[in-house]
Amino acid sequence: MITRQNELDGLRGVAAFAVVISHIAALQWVPFIDRRPAPDAAIYLMWHLGAPAVVLFFVLSGYVVCGSLLKTRSAYGPFVIGRYVRLLPIAWVGVAAGMLLRHFAATLPAGMSGSLQHAHRALHLSDLVSYASMIAPVPDAAMVNPPLWSLFVEIQVAFAMPLLAAAARRRPALLAVAGIVMCISAGVLTGTAYPLLFAGFFVGAAYAGLEKNIQRSRRPAALLLVALGILLLRTWLNTDDEGLRPVCALGALGVIIAVKDGSGKRFLKHPCVQWLGKISYPLYATHYPVIAFAAIAGASSIGLIAAAILSVPAALCLAALLQWSVDAPSVAISGKVRRLLCADRLERQRSSWPHNDSAPTFVHQPGNGTLAATLEMKAE
Repeated sequence: MITRQNELDGLRGVAAFAVVISHIAALQWVPFIDRRPAPDAAIYLMWHLGAPAVVLFFVLSGYVVCGSLLKTRSAYGPFVIGRYVRLLPIAWVGVAAGMLLRHFAATLPAGMSGSLQHAHRALHLSDLVSYASMIAPVPDAAMVNPPLWSLFVEIQVAFAMPLLAAAARRRPALLAVAGIVMCISAGVLTGTAYPLLFAGFFVGAAYAGLEKNIQRSRRPAALLLVALGILLLRTWLNTDDEGLRPVCALGALGVIIAVKDGSGKRFLKHPCVQWLGKISYPLYATHYPVIAFAAIAGASSIGLIAAAILSVPAALCLAALLQWSVDAPSVAISGKVRRLLCADRLERQRSSWPHNDSAPTFVHQPGNGTLAATLEMKAE
């Protein structure tokens, strides 16, 4: 049975809200696009909240999903299909919201950053296939809805997660080291930073396998401060160098360990923070079109940043509505699909036994949306 860790739900909510704040700043300044200094210190700090939050998301995902696989031992096919069914509907809503934004981004107000400069580019068939499948080929997400790039990564890594879980069960420490080395090597060989995005999943998956052997920290607050310093390394260095992602992933892991050991639990378990965690996925996928549209509409009257900030409650309300109407049903359907596929697979395995007297009996034990299959050998 999977135990819900409320403090990690809260941490996910904080990370999602940090991304929203970062994208408010991105409407006015994106350093690697605009190639100019930040307008002021507030915009600089707001912008640099986004990348660490995404790294934290990836490490959290690797830890939580791999931890679940280590406990349930789900088969490869049912897990991958179930994960795909769980993530895809909200991703499609994010695509639809981005398509609407393209219509309103035909004329951008003065002072807006280059974050929407690609929204005017024509979409080709390969782009439409990408956004329909959310797997490949990976398009320029800035043409539709910039945050969607990380959803491509999340869905792609789902195909490897059962393999990571198998490695975490046997050699978790080796998984972390080998995973980071593989990501860096692939980045060097391909000349792109894309492989480095997967380092966080390796780190999180490895911790899921190592967790039972790691003693609780005696000073989780101190660990949290040190881990945050590492996670925010690119902010301190004033760089967007993607090569630092594996290092920042280790900082994200430190944050997770500190939180699990008790640091910040009162804050992270506050009902408001828990609510943010509950709506974090739809909020992440759909907030950008909301704040960008508000910024475009209100730039001439109250300014880009002010208009975007005032639209945050609307983004939160939309996320809450989508969590109820799309995300929660997706989770339920995903669980049913996995159970059906597992039951069918077990039944086929049972029918393949040569003698009915020695065939195992498969008992369906419902618990927290998973299928527990137990083999009870009949006495001869």
